[in-house]
Amino acid sequence: VHCDAVDAIAGRSELLALAFSLASLLTYLRALRTGASAQTRHASAWLAASTLAFALACAAKETGVVLPAILAVHAWVGMALGSKRGDRRAALLKLTPHAGVIVLYLAARFAALEAFAPSEPLLRGVPFGIRLYTLGSVFLENLRLLCFPRVLEVDFYYQQALGIASGPTPRAIAGLTLFAAASGTLAWLLVRGEHVVPVPGT
Repeated sequence: VHCDAVDAIAGRSELLALAFSLASLLTYLRALRTGASAQTRHASAWLAASTLAFALACAAKETGVVLPAILAVHAWVGMALGSKRGDRRAALLKLTPHAGVIVLYLAARFAALEAFAPSEPLLRGVPFGIRLYTLGSVFLENLRLLCFPRVLEVDFYYQQALGIASGPTPRAIAGLTLFAAASGTLAWLLVRGEHVVPVPGT
């Protein structure tokens, strides 16, 4: 679906960021599984590998910086049934080195670019409401591509096909509604995870 990542050599950064992010995710999960006291050294090694892979993901492409948020959600929701809240907090604390990488990455980015964002971002000066409607349009298009990728385009596809929403169009409203439903479902899962009762024998 995201054919920009594979149709040109410039898309190599996307694939590198994905590969390093997956490596960071897998090694982080391994660190959680080997967290027993007898295996503390092995857990620390896996955690160090996860942190290094995350740093390489950030170096490959700036979108890699969102990985700790994914790891944090997994640590909170994806822990084994019946895990204590303390276990979740311990899993979140294991992300402290990743937070350090983010600080170093942002400092290096600011030193190189003298800014955290491009000088002329696409939505500069656009009112917040229009940004929300644009988010809805893009979200709906993402769902369409995932479910029914009839047409695939390259090179600034969203900017050409969608552009900036002009207002509360049907596409924007539908996309925002689905986005709100997905966000609500995630929030429900987070709350539900606090009240899961372990099944005996599992």
